[in-house]
Amino acid sequence: MSSSAPAQPDFLSNEEPLSEYEPGGYHPTKLGDTLGRRYQIKRKLGWGGYSTVWLAQDKETKDYLSIKILTAFASRSPKLHELEYLQHTAKYDPTHPGYSRIIRLLDHFYHSGPYGSHLCLVTEVMGEGVQSLITFTKFHNQTAIAKDIIRQVLQGVDYIHKSGIVHTDFKLDNFLMEIEDMNAYVKRALDSSSAIVHPPVKAEDGTPITYVTSTPLAISNEDAESFKRLKVKIIDLGIACWESGCRLGLEERHVESRVHSPRYDQDRKSNLSCGYRGYLEQGLCTPSPFWKVPKDLLKRGKYSVKYFKPDGSFVFDFSDKEALIPKWDTLLNDLVGVLHPDELERLKSFLGAMLTVRPEDRPTAEQLLDHEWLRSETLMLP
Repeated sequence: MSSSAPAQPDFLSNEEPLSEYEPGGYHPTKLGDTLGRRYQIKRKLGWGGYSTVWLAQDKETKDYLSIKILTAFASRSPKLHELEYLQHTAKYDPTHPGYSRIIRLLDHFYHSGPYGSHLCLVTEVMGEGVQSLITFTKFHNQTAIAKDIIRQVLQGVDYIHKSGIVHTDFKLDNFLMEIEDMNAYVKRALDSSSAIVHPPVKAEDGTPITYVTSTPLAISNEDAESFKRLKVKIIDLGIACWESGCRLGLEERHVESRVHSPRYDQDRKSNLSCGYRGYLEQGLCTPSPFWKVPKDLLKRGKYSVKYFKPDGSFVFDFSDKEALIPKWDTLLNDLVGVLHPDELERLKSFLGAMLTVRPEDRPTAEQLLDHEWLRSETLMLP
């Protein structure tokens, strides 16, 4: 009798693949488990292509923490150095203003399970990402708040770059909100709702896997308004690289299919390089400055012929993606009548500087922090 891979129940559509609970894969984690002899699992916060992330409580100090449990494969991969990067950023330059904008490593250890040895990274707990915040929360004076968050992110980027690290995966989901009095906040969150625990399902080898629905620590509109200032931190150095290492080419560094699940790759592989079609189809690189690349710049790219025609246009057919092409102009037109004309011009200058094609002409994070748009008072129409 032939056996088939176990079918994934509907509740797994937004969780890590059941098929990757196998040797080298994820560690089966349950609420109440104790890891590292002192950290008790309380809630599932999320997952990625090579890890699951959990809310835990230190049984000795009673503090709440976040534990990122890497897959066994990622824990031993010679091309992933997240622990090394976190240790480096934790001590590089505590006087730099961007030092406090990077997620803080508190502890680390290895945990043995049925699928191998898993590196566990213990960090401070953070709230949900900026993406969720701007999608579901409304603020007064949103432009001023956006400027403040961008300043903080740029400070963190400047710190990372000066420490010799390139993040490679900047996106709103990797900028998390810092919550005031985190222990009290987490306790309220745990008391107000229960974790959603699903009936066990069996991995291909028969191991029972108890899934818990990923539940980030949400920040309500009332909570956000009560904060004296919205603070963010940069997280997830999982696919970062040393500046010298990145010169080898991102594509060469991310060839191992086991590091990311198929779903992760489908959704997020585009963040590794602007050349990937997935990135382009999301409209993130379709503003007019990117639509044609200078020929001399193409000659410098090892993989240019894979993505660009000799005239600098993309090799992909975007005839069915016409709505993406005017994205740049549409974005700015949407702000006409909202921002003061002078504010809009400064914003256009700021965005245009970041989208400069030639790397040598593109401003650094430190230089962007001195841009007029960030330094000036926000001008709104009356």
